[in-house]
Amino acid sequence: MNNYSFLNIVNPQFTYTLDCGLAKNDNKFFVVMPAFFGYVSDISVSIFLTISEKLLDTSEHDGLVRLIEHVRHDIDVLLVGVDDYIPGEDYFLSEQLYEFLITYRPKPPVNPDNGSDSGSSSDSSDDIPENPNLWHRGEGITILHGKNPYLLMVGSLEWLKNLYPEEYERLVKKRKKEIVIMTKPEILEDETGEITEEEIEDEIVILHNRIVMRNYVIYEDYDPDKFHFNSDAYALLYEINIKDMRNLRYFYLKNLGSDYVFTDEQLCNIPNTYFDIIYQFALIQNPNTLNNQIYDKVSKFYMNGGVDDALVNLSLILGSTVTVDTIKTLNCGCADNSNANIAYATVGVDSCKDIYSSSMFEWLKKMFADPDYYYDWYFLLTTGHCPEPNVDMIELLQKLLEEYLDRIIDNNSKIDDLIGYVHEIGLCCKGTTDNDKYKNIILNFIQVLEWVKNNEIDENINKIKLYGEEFASILPYLTCN
Repeated sequence: MNNYSFLNIVNPQFTYTLDCGLAKNDNKFFVVMPAFFGYVSDISVSIFLTISEKLLDTSEHDGLVRLIEHVRHDIDVLLVGVDDYIPGEDYFLSEQLYEFLITYRPKPPVNPDNGSDSGSSSDSSDDIPENPNLWHRGEGITILHGKNPYLLMVGSLEWLKNLYPEEYERLVKKRKKEIVIMTKPEILEDETGEITEEEIEDEIVILHNRIVMRNYVIYEDYDPDKFHFNSDAYALLYEINIKDMRNLRYFYLKNLGSDYVFTDEQLCNIPNTYFDIIYQFALIQNPNTLNNQIYDKVSKFYMNGGVDDALVNLSLILGSTVTVDTIKTLNCGCADNSNANIAYATVGVDSCKDIYSSSMFEWLKKMFADPDYYYDWYFLLTTGHCPEPNVDMIELLQKLLEEYLDRIIDNNSKIDDLIGYVHEIGLCCKGTTDNDKYKNIILNFIQVLEWVKNNEIDENINKIKLYGEEFASILPYLTCN
């Protein structure tokens, strides 16, 4: 069973973080299991799951499943995780769950059935006055249901703290040291093999700041009748109607879009970056239609810099040529047509390789002028609903083109430490810095994306055909030398 299958069985819920106690996790969607020990009493004991590739239906990862299996036998595993599913990265603990884990928990007496005295203990340093309630730890705890061990234990420890405060403090310090050694074993690798109390306290704070998020539900005085949702830290997603675990990828993509930052290299290769975003975010509908199969080949061709296996094979194997007289130029309103930059030119003869490249270019223009391309590649089909625009992906594509205009076209300068200047095709006309026409093509396509985002394709179908083809005609050249 992979993580995705497990989540669909237990059916936790989604939440959005506002001020969760960890700045890096704010303004993101999480999967939350709000009652890790069951709904009997304390649903503040929660675990928050990072929505990553490890949770998606396409992944075979089962780290969450293995973590839960380990927890059934030793709940302390939540502080260290399993080898490839770890706290502070793949999941986080609520404050109350963390407090439960780092609090001293007395060992139960040895079972008399094993032939030992009921009062004996494997660790004589933990001998404390007997109190029947002290040993009640809620045995048989299972995830998502069963007795609440936290409240049972708190009552027992309060008894110990009030009657034997010094013994209580000793046991608390002992537990903290155990936690530090468990979560950071390398701390004992110095010459003495010992750690000071100050080091222990520091490491406990560091651990808290790495793996703990604020409680999802707040209790007052441990009264089950006095609790409320922590609306300061999290948001209930009333406005989103697709909070079924089967739509986990939707929330994954929303998180991915919010974190996306374009590098200089990405802005210096718009064809690659544009289609890379498509293949990360798009959930392609009707992938087996003839056009979509071709669009897939065309997209990957330009994503790979205008090269694919077919082109390589044609170059290597077919040496024949056919006569084709054609000259293609990119003319962005040059005063003198002779100053227009040549985008693609042949003199009398085209090889099979050139014909293939030329055909890819024509299909690229057809693709961006095709309304069905946007319906099939820029919309999401969510469970039980009609397709909706993939807003996060579309906004990311708009952001990409806007940054390109701002940092490349308007500034017309080299990007940071990259070698070379903007490809002269970016100037449209040789010997001039008049880029208005070229810039307008990109601005018009940003408007196309806006219409797609607003589900206004049919109302603007003619403009989309025109602007889409114009944009495709310059897309392969939006690069830096």
